[in-house]
Amino acid sequence: MRSIVLVLLALCLLVPAAFAVTISGTVVDLSTGNPVANASVWVKTINSAATTDSDGTFTIVFVPNGRFEISVSHVGYWSETFTLSTEQKTNFRLEIRPKMYRSEGVTLSIDRVQRESATVPFTNVSAEELSERYYGQDLPVALEGLPSMTTTTDAGSGLGYSYLNMRGFDFKRISVLLNGVMLNDPEDFYVYWVDLADFGANVGDVQVQRGAGSALLGLPSAGGTIDVQTQTYSDKPAISAEYGLGSYNTQRGSVHLASGPIQDRYFMDARFSRITSDGYRDQSWSDYFSYYLSAARVDENMTTRLVLFGGPIKNHMAYYGVSREQLAQDREQNPLTYEDETDNYYQPHYQLHNTWDIADNLRLQNTLYYIRGEGFFNVSYPSWWGYGWDSWGLEDPGVAIGDMVARQHVENHQGGWQPRLTWKLNDHTLDIGGQYISHRSRHYGELIWGAVLPDGTEPNHVWCDYEGRKRIISGYVQDRWKVTPRLYLNGA
Repeated sequence: MRSIVLVLLALCLLVPAAFAVTISGTVVDLSTGNPVANASVWVKTINSAATTDSDGTFTIVFVPNGRFEISVSHVGYWSETFTLSTEQKTNFRLEIRPKMYRSEGVTLSIDRVQRESATVPFTNVSAEELSERYYGQDLPVALEGLPSMTTTTDAGSGLGYSYLNMRGFDFKRISVLLNGVMLNDPEDFYVYWVDLADFGANVGDVQVQRGAGSALLGLPSAGGTIDVQTQTYSDKPAISAEYGLGSYNTQRGSVHLASGPIQDRYFMDARFSRITSDGYRDQSWSDYFSYYLSAARVDENMTTRLVLFGGPIKNHMAYYGVSREQLAQDREQNPLTYEDETDNYYQPHYQLHNTWDIADNLRLQNTLYYIRGEGFFNVSYPSWWGYGWDSWGLEDPGVAIGDMVARQHVENHQGGWQPRLTWKLNDHTLDIGGQYISHRSRHYGELIWGAVLPDGTEPNHVWCDYEGRKRIISGYVQDRWKVTPRLYLNGA
């Protein structure tokens, strides 16, 4: 009797084995080909699962011989189900699609140069490379040392008003794009980096193009283009805090929070920073608060991202130069000695980016943005500068004019829309797009103090008041033709 039981037990074990196999495989990222670790692999028919190792490999035993379905899931990737068969092989390569687009897939980057088809010299700076350069200074200072680039700062500490030259051209002739949005002021073409305190901590990568004619968005640039993309999303929740102390009593504190995926679809990111510094020059201190907020929804064929950043800034101005002889006596001197000769400004940015993959070879991108700037700066006017009473809109009281202090107010409103359609057909990549920019500003000055003022002068006498308006409408059509693997033709 015992022999019969043993025989039956052996048959029960051998029969399933004859109709089952052991399968193995590797789970990889479809876009990069890199292995995906810690992915869940599940064969539903036998309710058996495995988790991929660090090299993306897995093994599952007792899988029914023949056709079967296997599912793969991982945070940040679309869950995939594959129908496979063991009739010809038992080792499989499973490719899963990432949910998170890279930053250039979410924001407009028509001006990005590709290495294989570059028509201008360029340099790419990754987030890792930038982190080695960055310690809280203005972004141009962090990029100093790249080919053909030089920077200067008013305060001498890397904070405050910073200026960038490229190939001998000043910053008014360099186009700057931030997530595809023009950063140059439409009125004077300046880029006021001072309003982007601690922004280097939020940068995903930067491409610096040297040469004219490479930018299709923004303003025409003779010197080149700087294309800045902010960071993408974190695939796991995170919180971090930093504090740094440096020369000239410079202090930087920062808190960063990342939600990771919420319901496998939503992502949020936030950073809050405070930077203070006494500056290298006398009375060139800075006091900045900044925030960066990003929220995104990632669907299978569409990504929508909202980006908000800004923060109030205040610093004592140090734009006035000194002679070589004065430098020899005191390199730190600042002729602007009035205690409240300060710049006070707040310029929040609002960006909404949408990317829709209509088909495998057709993508539509849209960006809407709004920039609101408001603030003032105080300027002292010594009597020896030679201003007359008529310069202040005042009647001559018959006495010599004295020192004056004016407050210059600036209000800016700028909004825009940037659509782009990309169509890939065989060896051609066709881009059709454009931009609409509406800019409105008001500038007015108040006389807030005077050593001598005519009788009847009203408090905060307005001595100048004017408005500016500008609209920019442009479009482009660009075709990139891959003639051979090493020959590309670009036409725009």
